[in-house]
Amino acid sequence: MIKLLTNNIEKLFELSEFELDEIDGDAVIFLPKEGKILALNGTASFIWNKLVASQRETIELSVDTLASEVMLHYNCDEDSFDSIADDVTETIGLLVDSRALILQDV
Repeated sequence: MIKLLTNNIEKLFELSEFELDEIDGDAVIFLPKEGKILALNGTASFIWNKLVASQRETIELSVDTLASEVMLHYNCDEDSFDSIADDVTETIGLLVDSRALILQDV
């Protein structure tokens, strides 16, 4: 289970069953239950790996934390924070829409 704070609301997510292949920082995720293959760029792959790690280690995450980690990883300036946080939110939305990340009812 992944605890993720989005827009000051804590949501619980679970990762769908997946197989992962990484190529030069990008990722290809196969979702056998959904019969889908997702191609993630480097940033989306970085976010995916943070979500996977948080589920394994039961770490609470927030969009702000993920955005800060993306900024550090890619050496972005602080002025980019809002834009990166929007990108993190969009990436999470795409993962939910594709059923790679499943919102749990609480």
